[in-house]
Amino acid sequence: MGRFQVAIELSDTDVDTVIRKVILQKKADQKSTIEKSIPLGEISRHLQATELGHRTEDGDVLVADYPLLPVRRRFWEKVLRAVDQGGTAGQLRNQLKVIHEATRATAEAQLGVVVGGDFIYGQEAAHMLQTGVLPREIFEFIKALESGGDDDQLKARLCGLIFLIGKLPRDAGADTGLRATGDALADLLVTDLREGSAALRKRIPVLLEELEESSKVMRVGDEYRMQTQESSAWNDEYRAQLSQILGAPQRIASERLDLLRKGCGTQLKKATTVAQGACKEQRSMSVHYGPDLPADADAKIYIWVRSGWEATESEVRSDATAAGNDAPTIYVHLPKRAADDLKTSLGRLRAAEATLQVRGLRSTPEGEEARRAMETRQSLAEKQLTGLVDQIFGGARVFQAGGQEVVESTLAEMVLKAGESSVVRMFPLFHVADHAKWHKVAERARKGDGAALAAVDHKDDADKHAVTKALLAEVGSGKLGSQLRGKFEESPYGWPRDAVFAGTCVLVQTGALRATEGTRALGVKDLEGAKFTKTRFNVESVTISAAQRLKVRGLLQALGVTYQSGQEAAALPALIQLLRDRAAAAGGDGPRPEAPDTADVDEIATKAGNEQLMAVFDVHEALKAKAIAWEATGKAIDARLPRWHRLNDLLGHAQGHFDEAGAVATQTEAIRVQRLLLDDPDSIPGLSDQLCTLLRQALIDAQAEYAAEHAKGMKLLDADESWQKLTPDQRHKILKPSGLTATLTVTTGTEEEVLQSLKTMSLSTWGDRTAALAGRFRQALIAAAEEIEPEMVYFTIQRKKLASEAEITAWVSDLEKRLLEQWRGAEGAPVMIDPGA
Repeated sequence: MGRFQVAIELSDTDVDTVIRKVILQKKADQKSTIEKSIPLGEISRHLQATELGHRTEDGDVLVADYPLLPVRRRFWEKVLRAVDQGGTAGQLRNQLKVIHEATRATAEAQLGVVVGGDFIYGQEAAHMLQTGVLPREIFEFIKALESGGDDDQLKARLCGLIFLIGKLPRDAGADTGLRATGDALADLLVTDLREGSAALRKRIPVLLEELEESSKVMRVGDEYRMQTQESSAWNDEYRAQLSQILGAPQRIASERLDLLRKGCGTQLKKATTVAQGACKEQRSMSVHYGPDLPADADAKIYIWVRSGWEATESEVRSDATAAGNDAPTIYVHLPKRAADDLKTSLGRLRAAEATLQVRGLRSTPEGEEARRAMETRQSLAEKQLTGLVDQIFGGARVFQAGGQEVVESTLAEMVLKAGESSVVRMFPLFHVADHAKWHKVAERARKGDGAALAAVDHKDDADKHAVTKALLAEVGSGKLGSQLRGKFEESPYGWPRDAVFAGTCVLVQTGALRATEGTRALGVKDLEGAKFTKTRFNVESVTISAAQRLKVRGLLQALGVTYQSGQEAAALPALIQLLRDRAAAAGGDGPRPEAPDTADVDEIATKAGNEQLMAVFDVHEALKAKAIAWEATGKAIDARLPRWHRLNDLLGHAQGHFDEAGAVATQTEAIRVQRLLLDDPDSIPGLSDQLCTLLRQALIDAQAEYAAEHAKGMKLLDADESWQKLTPDQRHKILKPSGLTATLTVTTGTEEEVLQSLKTMSLSTWGDRTAALAGRFRQALIAAAEEIEPEMVYFTIQRKKLASEAEITAWVSDLEKRLLEQWRGAEGAPVMIDPGA
């Protein structure tokens, strides 16, 4: 009985005292033997990480409590409080009875045998059933197990402990941290400390799994709990889903295929690319599943994966052997291992997922617990599947086409090793372009370096390298850059893109190839990026010597055409354009001379590359002479054209005003028709001077006439009574809108000034402006009168032709009558007589 009684509550009754003394005396006699029989290493590990675990002070009471371990005593205390919270004296005596029964049960056992932690369940089961703490279905299930064999009896003990642990409080401050995990159950169930718990710990997980499969317990994470009504409903749904899934072989097959493909994707995630050669050219390999190889298996590297469910290992090896030693395909066989376990685990995983989807979330504690238990099933199934898949991939076999097996530690390593051989088979001519410095070749070629291939260790002529030789042979009658790239990047070459580009640049730079875009010749520097693919390349049929190239270079220098050494052909389009521009500037429409004939230049433009270089060389002296002459003619035309244009402008202003303009117009037209712009002596200045003199005098006269008329008008204003009464500001306000504030001026010093004055105001406009002055001054007089006499009214006298004295008398009488009527109607306001138009 020991410290169990003291830990709960001490009684002062005689019977308690007697019992305690007897037991303590007995234990004192056996103290030395007991201490030697109890392995402290075993019991010190029990229920670690919980509040009930082994404590240092347990050593002081270990013998006193024997055969009840201190850890289990503390467990019983928590259990008894949880299942019967009455706290009565009767409860205390019941606890003493439990201790007494436990001691008696182990009295005949050898030293080292202790009371199991589940013993209290058997002592309290009836009471818990009576009080409703223990459901009858659990009680009857455990009771039935107790009458079975060893495994059933151990299952009964497990269920009893699982039930009791599940009753312990988990509220903050009261939670002991004890959970019904496999280790914790073993800690409480081991009874023979001498044998230890190793064997028991192996049996318990198996029995717990059987209990879980029989739907009597459920696993939530690492913890086991007894099934509840809610969890049973979840379990029923799970069983129904599992039965349906396992009864659909096609679905299982599909699920298995997806699982293996997913696993294969994970295994080969970093094994589908191989770096080939010194330049580390990246080669991609495609994973293929299915009964047959794709039709393009000779043009691509496939990793053909089949499992034992689809083909045997011997069939896969046979297919590999039949493919031959030159084929690039890699054959992978995944063994058919643990097929039934794989099927069961797949079914469990999908059944758990379906159950979680069907049952959904539950708001009750029982529903939440059932959901977490199902999530645990799902997690365990996933782990089992992972392990099974790992076993399958661990037994994978890899064969090179031809039948040779590739052996390495992992599938990825085997595939990568096979891939290294496959890329050599796919690209047997890769080695001739395998160098890491092709980009240096391109850089040097674009700078005009004739020995650019030295960057890849080639010292001979440019067209002697294996890459450039192959490019020249492929170009033939002409190829686009995209065609070259497509040819040499595919099998059997697989050359780096830099090698194709650099080799082509070298051939263009050395004159072996001609590069064009449409009709425009391109130099090496023009072959930028995507432009390369659209460029057309042709093998040069003409060879030009260094001396001939120097002559062409001299022409380019003489005419100021920019070029790069070794790339003179690329500068020829600019030379042709310069010649055409100079020819166009040396002639044109009359009065210019006829434009020079450029047939020879146009003929050169139709050629390209070395052929064009040779055509320029053949006539380079003539081209130079023509270019110089055309430039001189163009400059002469540019010098005389401005005076020609001024002559025509002067003639336009003079015609219709001077008789002399007709004769000048006739001579001007003769100059245009006969193209006499550059004639010596130049007749244009004399004609311009003649017209300029006439127009200058006409402008001076028009300005003088305008000034006189303006002065006359101002004199009338100054004599007007109303005008005299106005302030200077009032006068300016009246004159400004009509442009009468000042007289107009004109500049006629030079020919350009005469034309500018006429452009500002022509001779016809001068006349109109002068004629309008009288009316404008009349309006100014009226405005002055209105300013002084705001109430003044106007009486307009219209022009009228009078042919007799009687008509005059009648008109005057009528005028007087109307004037008086208007004056009287104005109620005495002043009347302004307006002479009218």
